[in-house]
Amino acid sequence: MKLTFESEDGGATCPEPSTRMAILSILGSARDMEAAKAFFRRAVEVAEQPPQYVVTDGLTSYPRASAEELGTEVEHEVRGCQGNPVEQSHRPIKARYYPTLGFGAFDSGKRLCEAFDELHQYFRPRQWMTEYVYLSEQRRTFRQRIQELESLFIAAKAYSVPGEK
Repeated sequence: MKLTFESEDGGATCPEPSTRMAILSILGSARDMEAAKAFFRRAVEVAEQPPQYVVTDGLTSYPRASAEELGTEVEHEVRGCQGNPVEQSHRPIKARYYPTLGFGAFDSGKRLCEAFDELHQYFRPRQWMTEYVYLSEQRRTFRQRIQELESLFIAAKAYSVPGEK
């Protein structure tokens, strides 16, 4: 789900100024009206203002939940998975859980998503979506970050308590 916010002085505010949008997500065990409303309430709470524009997938409860929680003045667009870059960002996680026929339990899925997102952001070579990074620079950055992680794991193993896993 993509939300676009505008500040009081008319400029868009978000973590990434070049895209002028904030992408917020929530992991839930259900996709229903109550979950959609909770998501929109949380989005307003985090941003401290309602968005100007909302893009969602085709779930039928989103338009009504958006209107009830954000107001009818907020534009709402429904995009399918193919034309929605936010939905495409879920593909690597889907590739991890499809072979195992799902997560098995909600807590398992939560742990994987949190760890995957953390590592994905750590290894991301770009700061902004529109930034171009040469492949050689991507490789150099990846190798450097792998070495940093290896040294952290070695240090953690050295300081671990004997007999504990």
